[in-house]
Amino acid sequence: MDRSFPVSWRSGKLGRGGLALLALGYVPLLIAFFGNLWTKEHYQFFPVALAGAAILARGRWMEVARPLQPGAALVYVPLLLISFGLVIGGTLLWSPWLGAVAAYLGLCATVWALGGRKLFLALLPALIVLAIVIPPPLGFDQTFTLWLRRVATVWSSHWLDAIGLVHSPSGNVIEIANQRLLVEEACSGINSVLSTAAACLFFTFWRRRSYVQVFSALLLTMSFVLLGNVVRITTGAWLIHNYQLDILTGWRHQAVGMVMFVAYLCLILSLDHLLAFLFSPVPTRARSTPTGAAPQVATIAPAPVSVVIPAPSVAQPAPTAPIETIAPTPAGFFGLPRGLVWAALAAFAVLGVLQSVHGLTRFFQDRKLARIPDTALIAGASFTLPENIGGWHTVATVPKEQKAETMGVYSKIWNFQRGNTIASVGLDYPFTGYHDVTLCYTLQGWETRDKHIQISDAEKKVPSEIEVAMKKDFMKYGTLWFSTVDQYGRWQDRGELSQTLTGRFANQVDAATTYRVLVTST
Repeated sequence: MDRSFPVSWRSGKLGRGGLALLALGYVPLLIAFFGNLWTKEHYQFFPVALAGAAILARGRWMEVARPLQPGAALVYVPLLLISFGLVIGGTLLWSPWLGAVAAYLGLCATVWALGGRKLFLALLPALIVLAIVIPPPLGFDQTFTLWLRRVATVWSSHWLDAIGLVHSPSGNVIEIANQRLLVEEACSGINSVLSTAAACLFFTFWRRRSYVQVFSALLLTMSFVLLGNVVRITTGAWLIHNYQLDILTGWRHQAVGMVMFVAYLCLILSLDHLLAFLFSPVPTRARSTPTGAAPQVATIAPAPVSVVIPAPSVAQPAPTAPIETIAPTPAGFFGLPRGLVWAALAAFAVLGVLQSVHGLTRFFQDRKLARIPDTALIAGASFTLPENIGGWHTVATVPKEQKAETMGVYSKIWNFQRGNTIASVGLDYPFTGYHDVTLCYTLQGWETRDKHIQISDAEKKVPSEIEVAMKKDFMKYGTLWFSTVDQYGRWQDRGELSQTLTGRFANQVDAATTYRVLVTST
């Protein structure tokens, strides 16, 4: 049986040209999306996830019975309209994320139009694996990362208490013997959670497990990955304290991470066998014969044998394989007027051309700007502040109640004092885009009492600033100032809801590296 596309799609009358025009509307934003995605370490597994989704899709596609029955236009037409609207929004805002969501919905609509509910359900495992490479909207992945860091810090602190190691947890920092262990350096869990979740989904779908078993395995996988990161942080702190052996940074950190990832994959295999055993039906026990009774032996009577003499056969032509088609209805293609279909495809193509022009323009404009050298992005880069600033002077000790909440890959902290007031200055880098540091303090139990936002100028030369008045517990107050600047010296804004949404969705082709500066005083 022919398992390829239907003849109406292969003939080129509408299929090849139509699919090319449809793809053109998504490709520019998708290129920018995957370029931005590669800058996020916890999403750098996406090429493997895409390959896994393609493998699952090909296997399920070959098994769908032919001929394919087109799906109802009531389902795929609204999906295409939503996709078209998202493409328009992604083009105007230059949001690769909106483009990726639009492409995903367009793919779902195409699958439904081609084969209806039967084909969509067959390809659903591949679509689920594909969805994991699209970050959630409005920075929910960042919120999830902060939650993982908080959980990893709290659990590691409990384990360190259990083994008798004196320490002081603060946010995502654990202090032991005058050393500060940043949980982001010790691996908060977001990297391994996403990559192992993708591996778990692919393997369980590939083994044709039920959806209940698949998502049970996914939840258990996330739990033992988080537990593994807690073990790594606890072990790393213990080794640093007792043997001055650091496995939380440098090449040792990478090596331990690879070993643990391989261990996670082995646990996924073991977990799959365990769940397959638990979810399998209990076999019916064979009935035993009564005590003392002779076993019954079944007798087989010989069946009568009949001889059939075939009649002389007449040569018949070999039957030809049925031609697989999806015939257009009299109204047009898949029940839609052909002219309307071509107009919609042409609109997608025009949007693709506009995306290409817009993206290339922004790309070359950014290349003309002065850029912070790459040497400033490596570990151990030197950042200095004056010893005295406006009556403030540096202090060597870190105050007990005064901690700058950090979440960067690398973080630098300076402490200044004037009179009885101590302030901490932090520099976190490198980031991609804007990060709201108030989320870190919210997870620490701080309540926002007031927030003042100073927006940068049109050329992004004047520093933008957010001032937050906070309260925690009883009679404990603090003030936080923070801002973000990118590698081109442009200050990033985060204003009210409209600016927040624009900042969330609008990203550049070449995502700029950003630095966050914060000052906190309690």
